[in-house]
Amino acid sequence: MQLFVNTTTQHEMFDEADVHEMKDDLPLAVVEADADFNVKKIFPLLQTPLLNKWIGNALPAAFSLFEKLNALIESHAHHVYVTAGGVSCRLGDVWEEMKDAKYNRHRLDCYPLPEVWRGFYRTEIGDYPALLQLLFALATNWGEGTSYKVYEFMNKEFLPEIRRFYGFDLHGLKKALAKLPYMHTVQDILHLLGEENRDEAYACSVAENILASFVPLLDKANARKEFVHETYRKKELRTVFVHQHSCIAYWMSGAFGRKDSAKAFGAYFMLRYQFYRKSDYLTTHPPVALGKAPLSIFDFAKACSLGLVSEAELGRELQNRVNAEESLHLASAFLFHRLKPWQRNRLKAYGETDFAPLKKLVRQLSEHILSRELSRGEEPTEVSHLAMKLEGVEGARVLTDILKAFGQEPFGRTDFYYTATYTRKEVLTRLLRICYPAQTDTAQGLSDLAQGANISHERLIEAAVYAPQWLPLVEECSGWKGLQSAACFFHAHMNERCDTETAALIARFSPMRREDLCLGAFDVHWYRQAHREMGAKRFALVLDAAAGMASGSDYGRLLRFLDAANGKPAAPEVRRQVEENRNRDLLMRYGVIPLNRRSEGDLTERYAYFLRYLGESKRFGSQRQENEKKAVELGLLNLACNAGLGDVSRLIWQMETRSFKQIKPLFAFHSIHGVRVCLRVDAAGKPGVHFFKAGKELIHIPNKLRKDPYVVQLREMRKRLGMLFSGSQNMLERMLDERTPFGISELQAFRKNPLVWPWLKTLVFITPQGNQGLYTEGGLQTPDGKLLAQDPSGEVYLAHPVDFHEAQTLDLWQEFLRSRGMEQPLEQVFRKRYAVGEGEVSAAGSCPGYTGRRILTERMAGVLTGRRWMPVDPERWQKVYFREDVAVHIETQSEALSLTDLGASILRRIVFFERRGMRPLAISEVPGRIFSEVLRDVEALM
Repeated sequence: MQLFVNTTTQHEMFDEADVHEMKDDLPLAVVEADADFNVKKIFPLLQTPLLNKWIGNALPAAFSLFEKLNALIESHAHHVYVTAGGVSCRLGDVWEEMKDAKYNRHRLDCYPLPEVWRGFYRTEIGDYPALLQLLFALATNWGEGTSYKVYEFMNKEFLPEIRRFYGFDLHGLKKALAKLPYMHTVQDILHLLGEENRDEAYACSVAENILASFVPLLDKANARKEFVHETYRKKELRTVFVHQHSCIAYWMSGAFGRKDSAKAFGAYFMLRYQFYRKSDYLTTHPPVALGKAPLSIFDFAKACSLGLVSEAELGRELQNRVNAEESLHLASAFLFHRLKPWQRNRLKAYGETDFAPLKKLVRQLSEHILSRELSRGEEPTEVSHLAMKLEGVEGARVLTDILKAFGQEPFGRTDFYYTATYTRKEVLTRLLRICYPAQTDTAQGLSDLAQGANISHERLIEAAVYAPQWLPLVEECSGWKGLQSAACFFHAHMNERCDTETAALIARFSPMRREDLCLGAFDVHWYRQAHREMGAKRFALVLDAAAGMASGSDYGRLLRFLDAANGKPAAPEVRRQVEENRNRDLLMRYGVIPLNRRSEGDLTERYAYFLRYLGESKRFGSQRQENEKKAVELGLLNLACNAGLGDVSRLIWQMETRSFKQIKPLFAFHSIHGVRVCLRVDAAGKPGVHFFKAGKELIHIPNKLRKDPYVVQLREMRKRLGMLFSGSQNMLERMLDERTPFGISELQAFRKNPLVWPWLKTLVFITPQGNQGLYTEGGLQTPDGKLLAQDPSGEVYLAHPVDFHEAQTLDLWQEFLRSRGMEQPLEQVFRKRYAVGEGEVSAAGSCPGYTGRRILTERMAGVLTGRRWMPVDPERWQKVYFREDVAVHIETQSEALSLTDLGASILRRIVFFERRGMRPLAISEVPGRIFSEVLRDVEALM
């Protein structure tokens, strides 16, 4: 390929009102095809021999290869394999990935009979140039029919020129291929062979030469066409471009773009830029252009940094072109680190480019947009549409300018219901939401700016509720202690949509999942703490500030939950209303109403009502059953939080233990038609209904007993008690991780319950004084048989390996459990302990020992979510320990250096913070148990 400089310069200039003056003094480079390139010689398999044309057989030689592969598939059609979904099937019926398939450098190995298809490639196809011809034929449309009118129109208008360029027509080939019975499998196999045998240099060379040969054929008459686009509402005139046709677009895809060097990128960029220019930059008057530009804003940014285009051209792409909105959105998201993971992965193709010109122009354009929008009237400006695409502006001065522009007008809800009308209120609200503190901003500086602009603390607080990123600074400068907590409380319970950063901020104040909080879970403990910290008057002011960020229905719903938390109306009245109309919101509020602390019966009565409500739902349809089941789950979660238990499983343990005397008769044998039936619990605490006849246990329920009322009662009870079993292990893991206390009186009650006790009898407990033992009647039993009496009003915790290490009792407990053949329901005594290394003790807020280690990204969501981590952004995960006021971040960096590295990330660091102030903690300040559990989670990702 030849890249030379043309004396033609870029002809478009900014308007006078543009961001700043830029000169167009860079001549454009032009790419020409190789001197010996002949497009017809590249596709010998797709050319139709003259003899075939003469005798009427218009199929090219490529058809015989497709036909042979189809026959090869047919000969193995009866091959049986197991799919990834675990289904056994024939190759001729289903072509899918196999079970236990692992992605590696050769994806073909994930499918059945990979060596058969490789053998076909070696013996029949021979090399990659031949395979590329087959792939081109499969990927392109030659008028063989489509259900989309726009493609029919493009074939009609553009195909004649395209056929003359290539020298062949594949219409007949595509029709013949459609008749092959295994054509879908043929196509998949060839694509997999293409990935495995790809010759990057050859593929890109062919693409570059084809594009360089085709672009000189274009002019204003044949580069674009207009057609009538019909919808069920109206007809619209649209514009399509020749480079969007599959026969040309195939070579313009990212698969044929080399960016590994300045020269390769220059050819990649300038070829596509020439098509872009021939299409007049997709500019249309008035028909709307279909499709996007062939180059992204990052292509333009790198080209600018290499001197291929001027800053003026980069500025036009950001502000004036058809794709300006998308370009500015991407560039702004890049500047403020808000790109999505797949967008960041695409940036890796640009190497070490720093995009300095792009960053500078985005900042300048943002300033221009702000100056226009903050001084506008009611009518939209020429940059209002761009303002709605910005992903960030920063600085306390910008915040105060936005608030000055608002005056006393209330904020809108633009971020949720975007109407594209670009009203003043709509745009200003958007700018407020994306305004972030600069690194140099301080609370004092924000206070001075607000005072100079005559903005009250109340108005600042209202803005911070809308834009939570300002909460720390506003809380400090206003002196309203607890502001962050109160504002996040309202976001959690009212804001139906928020970004992951706000969700992570919410997670620092409540252990409840944000999804549950939006659906009807209510953290009573958080509410009472925030209300106590701020005081009733200030809390009400923050509530008023939050009123505008949610819909009226969400705001009204929260008010009703707040009333319930304050005991209005009383529990009996709410229950009566629930019984009258089965309102799910009322049911969830029933768990929020303050409990009668003088009577244990109140908690038991409410729990029993939730179960009865769930049982009554069976008379409705499946969808309503599912909705009422979810309402019961959230109601029980509210009740558990209200009772100070924190976990629904623990609530169930306590309630079922209290009512065990009532169901105890069900564990005795009952004879029905000569069959003895009873409820039993296995060694792990799992309940089941058992049937015996003639001294032998029956595997299946006798048909004649299935509808017997007593058997039905037993089976219903088994399902109810199954709730004890389902979440118990997760609850115990959480209690061990977070050091949640057990009351001695609580353990005494659990010991009498055969459903609960199997979970606790082999676990080692530790007192606040450091005494360790298995719980038994009256106290803790040590490994040497001593009984340590405990006060019934006292508390104990699940002992952690860190405790065993400090007391030097680990070997004693491990030997004790082994010698008695005792198995624990979770890893405790045999749990791995991660100790702080010598070089980590003085580390400020990070864990350097794990920096640079590789993490399997595909495991992260499953492993970390199950261990109560949540994403802050695509490269950060957060976990919070409320008792110790510690938050932890795992920070990663995507890494994809080769095909074998796909799905892998690099661990950048593990950072520990204070939960509220987010002050980095030294490793020496972190409890050893938390450090060990965090490292245990990280090890699971390696």
